[in-house]
Amino acid sequence: MHGSGDRSTKITDVIGVAKAYATRVGNGPFPSELDGELAEKLREEGNEYGATTGRPRRCGWFDVVAIRHAVRVNGLTQLVITKLDVLDTMPEIKIVVEYEIGHRRVSEMPESLADLNAARPICEAFSGWNAPTRTARQWTICRVRRGAIWTASRSWRACRSVSFRSVPAATKTCAAT
Repeated sequence: MHGSGDRSTKITDVIGVAKAYATRVGNGPFPSELDGELAEKLREEGNEYGATTGRPRRCGWFDVVAIRHAVRVNGLTQLVITKLDVLDTMPEIKIVVEYEIGHRRVSEMPESLADLNAARPICEAFSGWNAPTRTARQWTICRVRRGAIWTASRSWRACRSVSFRSVPAATKTCAAT
């Protein structure tokens, strides 16, 4: 907030915006990156192509480790999740909850580029909801989706108090690719 003319003590809410899945442009580490048909489906459904170049973006699962880092670095108090509708027809949805680096599991962003390059995603999997979300106007309509969002919000709750309500969801821990 330096240079804005307003002291940061007056700012009470900082809203972050994230997609319901992860995307990247260019090279570099991307632990949750998908390939093959699943990546292509996310890319097509989400129209994940560069606005200027038209190049396809790299796509992956929602990454709680990366979101947790963004929450801390940016002081987020709220998080808006966009493009939930892109996942409407997915039979299974995964959320990256930790990384495995070597033989250890970590829930924080690695400090070194070498560790981030070596990171492998650890996911929780959820059954897809197979219903359109574009027309959903009430939180109660999204019961199944809330389980996935609640899991994603754990990164958030480690840093901030938020008003997500827990909804039981059948989850399983899995190694994701």
